[in-house]
Amino acid sequence: MHQSQLSETIIKKAKSTFSGDVEVFISSHSSLEIHILDGEIEVLDSYKESGIGIRVLDQGKLGFAYHAGLGLEGAAQCLQQAIENSRCTSANPYLNFSGAKLPKTKLDLFDPQISATPLQKKIDMAKNIEKIARAHDQRILKTEKVIYNDSEAEAWLQTSTGFCGSLKTNHASAMAMVVAGDGQTFESGTGFLAVKKIKDLDAEKVGKEAAEKAVEMLGARTTQSRKTTLVFEPKIAAQILSLLISPLSGEAVMKGKSLFHDKVGKIVAAKILNVIDDGTMPNGLATSPFDGEGIPCQKTVLIKNGVLRGFLHNIYSANKTKHKPTGNSGRGSYQGLPGLSSTNFYIENGKTAPEKLIQQIKDGIYIARIMGFHTADPISGDFSFGVQGLLIENGKKTYPVRGITIAGNMIELLQSISALGNDLQFDSTLGSPTLVVEDISVGGA
Repeated sequence: MHQSQLSETIIKKAKSTFSGDVEVFISSHSSLEIHILDGEIEVLDSYKESGIGIRVLDQGKLGFAYHAGLGLEGAAQCLQQAIENSRCTSANPYLNFSGAKLPKTKLDLFDPQISATPLQKKIDMAKNIEKIARAHDQRILKTEKVIYNDSEAEAWLQTSTGFCGSLKTNHASAMAMVVAGDGQTFESGTGFLAVKKIKDLDAEKVGKEAAEKAVEMLGARTTQSRKTTLVFEPKIAAQILSLLISPLSGEAVMKGKSLFHDKVGKIVAAKILNVIDDGTMPNGLATSPFDGEGIPCQKTVLIKNGVLRGFLHNIYSANKTKHKPTGNSGRGSYQGLPGLSSTNFYIENGKTAPEKLIQQIKDGIYIARIMGFHTADPISGDFSFGVQGLLIENGKKTYPVRGITIAGNMIELLQSISALGNDLQFDSTLGSPTLVVEDISVGGA
């Protein structure tokens, strides 16, 4: 039975036996993963699943159940289980199901060439990534892993309150991790690229990045403790940015667990900084016509010229805080309830080439790796990270440094950003250009 027929049948059945509202979420997902080691296939795995998740809401009481497969009998049993589950929950006045209408704008979410590309060509691509990494520098000693992955998903969401939408999306990615050695030390390096169009999956870029990351840290030593200028490369800056997702969510604000909870309209970052979440961005990995609850996705400016403008909201947090939902309800599988999440989350691009930014720095550190960033406190904003990178002296990268820490507060760090590169890059769904941050405490020798 087609998704639309199945969801319509379930909603009709619910209306005939149930006084509340119902939401039907049907999804299917397939993936291919290829692991290469020393020129040979180590893993070749394909996976496919489909199922239905049903939520019901009666007088504020929410019930949920899911069923693997798309048979009508199983879906009917799933509906009944959801109804029974709702009778065991407490009423929540801030919950409701979407009745939104989707905009007519069409999003380009699906690349047919991903599935049309022969398996052998994908295997050859993964093998080529390893070859490129190993050949890039004679100090590359071995491969940790090389992985090619592609994923395809379809979803259908319909509610008894008037929403109906579907999507079909896919993407491809590749990752390489290699080890370099100089006879005294060993270092690993990783290259990664995720794309919406398989033609953009550049094997040379992935392999070269892994090799360069490994080699650049050979012979690393520590540096003296001081306050200095830090330059965060785009992928590291994106990791720092990820620490803002939770504090910028409406749910964290409601729970009093956000360092931004009382700062709307106030300066929280440097004036050059704009932080955006955009679920409609062309070629974004998280781009979608609607979110996990049936709210149309949108572009939401969270920080504008350093000023906090607002938060990400799903239906629940929007209702409770008297705001509008921003299309930020994530739903990865029919097996789970929707939860608040970011989409394509990024710092807006700057105007200066990163090389020119570095040339202007007399003393600093180019941060290429960061450890322990998840230990940052989302309420106070305090952090202490281990980092590795390259020392900057008189406008040039000199030698690699390690065994150092950086510490401070997230708002202070955001306010200390002095320059942005023009090299915005996305690491999956997170994006940032090069960031230059002044007067950060570095702990070293």
